[in-house]
Amino acid sequence: MEQLMADSIINDEIEQVLEYLRQLSEHAESVEGWEIKGLVYLEFLHISEEMKSLSDEITLPAAEELLTKLIDLCHRILQVPTPSVKEVLCQAEMSKRIAAYIRTVVEVKSSLTNTATSFSTIRDVAQCCARLPMPEDYSISEYRHLVHTYTAELANL
Repeated sequence: MEQLMADSIINDEIEQVLEYLRQLSEHAESVEGWEIKGLVYLEFLHISEEMKSLSDEITLPAAEELLTKLIDLCHRILQVPTPSVKEVLCQAEMSKRIAAYIRTVVEVKSSLTNTATSFSTIRDVAQCCARLPMPEDYSISEYRHLVHTYTAELANL
């Protein structure tokens, strides 16, 4: 099952595995390690689906709820076992997408409130990115974006 999850996430072919996980979640209590394996994958895939259908009509409460889910997932992704190189790659791919999703949701929130991103939000995003097991070049890119956002905030003071 882990190989199927890893392949599906790495290749961005989530439809069939998402349906499989939904069915499996109905029997979660009998699945060993569900909380640190299956549930994390399922939540990641649900959020990926939400992000694909993100529209201009999203409300501020919905954006805040999505950001909360993403930040929670940042903490939980580290619990996913990575016994093989493929699972390490899968975890890194999930981390990269989560970081991109967080950036998108923060930008949406900022546009909905017609205000710049708050310092506390920038700090929360930076802490999330620091925890995510991403390739170094991607981490640097995310930090560069955060620094740009932070300096724009300072310029607006």
